[in-house]
Amino acid sequence: MEATAKQLRIKTSAVKRLGKEVTHYEKEAADHETKLKAMQAEGKDQYDIRAQQRLLEESMVMIPDSKRRYEVALEDLTALVEEYEAEEELAEKIAEARAVLPNCAEA
Repeated sequence: MEATAKQLRIKTSAVKRLGKEVTHYEKEAADHETKLKAMQAEGKDQYDIRAQQRLLEESMVMIPDSKRRYEVALEDLTALVEEYEAEEELAEKIAEARAVLPNCAEA
């Protein structure tokens, strides 16, 4: 059971971290896009605009990968929770895991 508790803790932390990462990249992309539009409206130097465009593209490339890894982590954690939800010794870890799972009603 100790190994399972450790896996629950690791997978719960991974879901939290990857969720934050997805949010960060989406916010970063929105910020870069806003800045790029402002630079274009102000008629900034083309070199600066292209540099900002590259930053936006880099952020946009990271979003699908981060979402994919987040979804895989969610699936892994969901499967682990479903497998061990009846174990009394793991009730606390299961509750923590359920708290980070979206659309997961407490049982």
